[in-house]
Amino acid sequence: MLARALSFSNPSDFQTNKCWFYDMRSPVFMYVDNSNLPDTNQVYRNNHIRDCFFDSNGNDGNGYLMVSLSYSSITGCTAMKQLNKGGVNFALQLKNECYQCIISDCVADTSARGVVFGNNQINAFGCKQCVVSNITIKNCFQGITFFATINFIVRNCVIDMGH
Repeated sequence: MLARALSFSNPSDFQTNKCWFYDMRSPVFMYVDNSNLPDTNQVYRNNHIRDCFFDSNGNDGNGYLMVSLSYSSITGCTAMKQLNKGGVNFALQLKNECYQCIISDCVADTSARGVVFGNNQINAFGCKQCVVSNITIKNCFQGITFFATINFIVRNCVIDMGH
C-alpha cells in the first residue's frame, strides 16, 4: 500500500487535475519544507488540486493536505472511506500558515474529521483569511475543525454526522 501517491515539497504554480486514488493512506500532500530553503521568506503559491477522487478503502491517514501555502485551493474533490477512529484521519486539510486558500465544492465521507484547519506549532497561528464553501460532510466524527485560525469564511456547507 502506498503512503502517498503525490508529494510536493515547496511547490508553486502546480496543478493536480482529475486524478483518482485508491487504497492508500494520503493521496496528495503539498508542503513547504523550510529546513532546506535558502530564503525562508519565499512564498509558495498558486497550487491547485481539482476534481480528484480518493477512496482509502478503510486505510488510516489523511486525504488532501496543503501545508504553509498561499493563494492555493482544493476544489471539486472527494475523500472517502478513511478509518473513523477519531484519530488523524482528515479528509480535507489546510495546515500551518496557509494564507488566502480555498476549499470548495468538495465531499468528505466517512472520516474522523471532514475539514480541518490548524497549526501543529506551539503558540503559533495557523491558517489566515481562508474560505470553505459548498462542502458536503457525511458520516464523519467531526464536521469542520479549526485550530488557531484567523479571519475565516464558511458558507453553504452541509454536515450530516450520520449518528
